[in-house]
Amino acid sequence: MALWRLPPDNPCLKLYVELRSDDASVVQAKQQLTLGFANSACSVPGKWKRGCQIKFLFNIAVQRAGGWREQEKRRFFRAKVMFDRAQGGLPVIFGPLGASGNTTTAASREQVPLWTSNGEPMQFESFSNKAFSVSISHTQFKDALRYVAASKMFSPMV
Repeated sequence: MALWRLPPDNPCLKLYVELRSDDASVVQAKQQLTLGFANSACSVPGKWKRGCQIKFLFNIAVQRAGGWREQEKRRFFRAKVMFDRAQGGLPVIFGPLGASGNTTTAASREQVPLWTSNGEPMQFESFSNKAFSVSISHTQFKDALRYVAASKMFSPMV
């Protein structure tokens, strides 16, 4: 597991991934980029306590045989949270990468910004040689934690 410490003068996490394929006919069913955070100060040696981790799943490709109707694509444009029972209730925030410069918001009433895309948007068709990039500011990360807590408590964000 890699641990990163954000410099205090630039508290923004940037993630850059470039996917390459020599075969343009390759079709993806669903492709996601995963980013996980673990609070090591919260853990017990050899075991992670509940509430010490969070995971982000960025949708970079969703492919459906037979194509898409526009209204079907809409459900992929907001971020949602789930609690993965197979991983002890680990909170997982998942959603799309928008066009470069666009911010993905939570699918809650408050629609808080959770991350900003700096590269290619999520793809609905086959593709090759695309560069996906995302950044999460310190404020966005704190809002993501508030979104998870509100979702767990079934209450509005405070």
